[in-house]
Amino acid sequence: MKKKIIVSVFLLCSLFLININSFSFANELPDKKIKKYIENDFKQNYVESLNSLKSEYGVSEQDNFNDAQLSDGIAYYNLSDDNSNSFEFEGYIFSIEIQGEDVGTIYSNEDSGTWKIFRISNENNISDSVEKIESSIQQNDKVKLINDIRYQVNAIYIEGKQERLIDISKQDSNIIFNTKSDSSITKTEFFEKIEELKKNHEALPQTDDQGYILTGASGVDFSSKSNSNEYSYIYLFLAGAFFMLIAVITYRKLERSSKN
Repeated sequence: MKKKIIVSVFLLCSLFLININSFSFANELPDKKIKKYIENDFKQNYVESLNSLKSEYGVSEQDNFNDAQLSDGIAYYNLSDDNSNSFEFEGYIFSIEIQGEDVGTIYSNEDSGTWKIFRISNENNISDSVEKIESSIQQNDKVKLINDIRYQVNAIYIEGKQERLIDISKQDSNIIFNTKSDSSITKTEFFEKIEELKKNHEALPQTDDQGYILTGASGVDFSSKSNSNEYSYIYLFLAGAFFMLIAVITYRKLERSSKN
């Protein structure tokens, strides 16, 4: 009897842990209801205005945004406001596809219990960038799309052994992502740069001479200090090896001359 109770408790605990784990990743992909809300919002409130902006989205005059298809969607995250150097779930992005081409991106979030479009941009291939990085990372690593307009951040965070943030704001769909490229920095470096941005923003005047509110700030510089340090170490090593070689040659010459 005791064995049965122990086994039952163990199974219940296991199921509980599995459910917690599934909840922790529940926000990665939207369900069909959320996508339906966004599709309806898109058709009812945005198609007409987008059809007047076709050139900005690289869409021909013959095409119509009313015929656009939305991708399945992926989660995106903002920087947390609690100074915990972490990211918090913000909503979902959906690619806008016309004739099989990715022409723009929808950003959505939940507003008063209803999912709505937050903004639409002509950025494209974001989902493709996420998929490419997902296919190149280590098995247990995970990726998150970080998009925070407050800091002009559009990056992919690799969570795990290869922990990095990769800037995708200037990338195209043909790029081969490298976690040690010039557009990749560690999470620690990233939040150090965010702190610098905050301090610079606080130091700026909030209004101009005429009383207008000043907005906008430079984005995060994704050039890594660690990369430059790596090159410095290489140069120091080569310089040290060179001087060591000179010292050996000089020593041998002095040794020979003393024998003579």
